[in-house]
Amino acid sequence: MRSLRQTTYPQVDPTARDLMHRGVVTVGELLTIAEGLRELRKRKARVLAVVGRRSTGAVTIEILRRAAELGLKQAPISDVIWWGIPALAARTGEVTVRRALMAGAPLLFVREGRSLIGCIEKLPELGHRGSTLLGPRLDARCAPSLASFLRHAGLLAESKGIGLFAVGGLVRDLLLDRPVLDVDLAVEGDALFFARLLAERENGRLTLHEQFRTASLEGVTSGRLDVAETRRETYPRPGALPSVSRATIEEDLARRDFTVNAMAIHLNPGSFGLLLDPRGGWRDLTHRVIRVLHPLSFIEDPTRVFRALRYAVRLDFGVEQTTLRLLRSALGRAPYPALSGQRLLGELELAASEPDPALLVTRLGRLGLFRLVVPGYRFASIIVTRLGEIQRLMQWAQSSRLSFNWLELILLALIERLNQTMAREFLDRLSIKGEPAQRLLRCIRDSDDLLASDLASCSASELVRRLDPLPLTCLEWLWVCAPRNVREQVEWFLLEGRLSRPLLNGDDLQALGVSPGPRLGDFLSRLRSARLERTLSTREEEEALVKKWLAEMA
Repeated sequence: MRSLRQTTYPQVDPTARDLMHRGVVTVGELLTIAEGLRELRKRKARVLAVVGRRSTGAVTIEILRRAAELGLKQAPISDVIWWGIPALAARTGEVTVRRALMAGAPLLFVREGRSLIGCIEKLPELGHRGSTLLGPRLDARCAPSLASFLRHAGLLAESKGIGLFAVGGLVRDLLLDRPVLDVDLAVEGDALFFARLLAERENGRLTLHEQFRTASLEGVTSGRLDVAETRRETYPRPGALPSVSRATIEEDLARRDFTVNAMAIHLNPGSFGLLLDPRGGWRDLTHRVIRVLHPLSFIEDPTRVFRALRYAVRLDFGVEQTTLRLLRSALGRAPYPALSGQRLLGELELAASEPDPALLVTRLGRLGLFRLVVPGYRFASIIVTRLGEIQRLMQWAQSSRLSFNWLELILLALIERLNQTMAREFLDRLSIKGEPAQRLLRCIRDSDDLLASDLASCSASELVRRLDPLPLTCLEWLWVCAPRNVREQVEWFLLEGRLSRPLLNGDDLQALGVSPGPRLGDFLSRLRSARLERTLSTREEEEALVKKWLAEMA
């Protein structure tokens, strides 16, 4: 029997030259966006390689087109460039190319000698799906009830032919070994339908947001649970809310803000725990850096500036240099008329709820963020001082088990040195109008008046008389601005003085013969003052004093 000849086929390892396209045009950095777009169209190319003084950057035709649609035709092309693009030798193997793309590079240049001969863009087939399984980490790091819930949610999605993913903070916190509290689920399909099924199965309280195709569930996990459809976004103009349409999970991750938030974990049973990391988010977590996903991100949505700094301060991360340059460039284009005051105020509320709001607002101010509120706003050094005192007040309040309105204090620090017109403009831009705005402005005036008086030498009853009518925010602001001896007075009032009351109440006084009306209130006030001055300590002493007053009036 004749043996069959065994044939072997060579394994071909594609090189960077095989994977690249040649649609690259090399230019200098002194072009406008319109000129760069014309150059690409004329040369029928896709990418500009921009040679700068210290580095070579890149910008794609899609970014230039989008910038032109957003009204940036005459802006310098440097406003939308990714600098520091890696350049690989033409003979580099595919494995190295994959690793470079997975490290977060938006694209790669290919060189032969010193000449750029092409580029490799982040194509879907080049490393957008990982092979890292996080199922064991989910089971180990999440509470058992949460890990069980995620598996059952994946089973439910599978039974309905729906793709289900954990996204956002859950993935980030899991990879950072931080406690996982809130859960964001992304649904490839009808998110509202799936949320209803999930709420019914888990007996949760469901709130639907049909306009945005999202839902919130309460009573299902110990933290917050949100469900949203995977989507793509298109911004009609800078600062406006986006138009959304249904998309794949890959498209959904591509429209997010930062690489550390552009990761997802499969929850369907067949691929449970598989990590999707198309832009090197895990690598940036490891290197403790916040990196934006595309050059127009901050222009399309300036509130991402808040988020970039919020994550950086909360996680103690740095902001990647190109991201920082793009951020500053976007702030330089303020104001953004389409950016609503409610969204700005919402971001400030989130900033105020962070563990270190003083540091966060200081960094935002030094970057010039508050020009989004009022053009020409100057972040003076006194604001940094006030924010530092607010942080100290937070520490004192926490130790004293008091709860204050930190957002209002931050707003007061931001407007304290503005003139009345500019202060009103600042608050109005944040949609703070009418009585709330008047109250904040009165806080500044009232605290200034009190600090001009001699509060430190007031008796206890006089201090209570002067501080009692003030709203709590004004007292907090007075503490922030006051010297140490006055702060001690304010602390005493907050902890003791404002709570001090006579042992006798109105009914007791009437039983002793005090007629209802102004006299009743006057007697209660006088009793309170006497207690504050330590001249009364028992109920019997109060009764005796009331009888004495009545006798004197007879």
